[in-house]
Amino acid sequence: MQQFLDTLLDVISTTNPLFEGDIKLPSERELAASLGVNRATLREKMAVLDAIGFIKRTQGSGTFLTMPRSQILQLTFNMALRMNYTTIEHLTSAREMIEAGVARQAAQNATDKDIKAMKYFLDRLLDTQDPEYGHELDHAFHMHLSVATHNPVLQIILESFSPSLRKVLHHRRLLVSQAPQGLEKTNETHVAIFEAVRDHAPDRAVKAMEKHFVVWQKFARKAKENHKIGLEKLTS
Repeated sequence: MQQFLDTLLDVISTTNPLFEGDIKLPSERELAASLGVNRATLREKMAVLDAIGFIKRTQGSGTFLTMPRSQILQLTFNMALRMNYTTIEHLTSAREMIEAGVARQAAQNATDKDIKAMKYFLDRLLDTQDPEYGHELDHAFHMHLSVATHNPVLQIILESFSPSLRKVLHHRRLLVSQAPQGLEKTNETHVAIFEAVRDHAPDRAVKAMEKHFVVWQKFARKAKENHKIGLEKLTS
């Protein structure tokens, strides 16, 4: 399939050398002739590309070669978790390392529009006492932080394993909410991240992100300890 896709791009590049946006494909007959394959073979290959998200069909406009967002990688990470090829701990650790780089690039590249969007979610995150709503706002803040990098590689990576992590992070947020001032203090760590990005201060942004995860881990640990103590009292 990789060879077919490479050949397809070589053929298309003769008419669209810059690959600007989604690429409209020639008719099936023209494409089969250009690729030197029969139409049955072409349909088989195109069906595979369609299934994995590389083909977009628009009624009245034609068929386009496009970049699937992150669905395939999302499926890969989900299957890797379910088949025990990786663990949530691996994904969490990878996310923390990647987000430090995200914070740095966001501080370097964020536009006024990016900063405004982050501020919108931050203000509501600091204002809410609802763990469920706070979870959604927290997720939105971090996703907009990745958008602010203007680096599609980082966005694809974070989007790809974000669904696998969301349930765990949701559980962690509910856990932290059980520790005194847990949510309040962890929510406040977003302020330093935002201010560093707003001020275009990359080193500060990295330190703020690292502190963000340290605080999360601290309150999650406290909540687990409190929960254990509570159980011991009930059984004593």
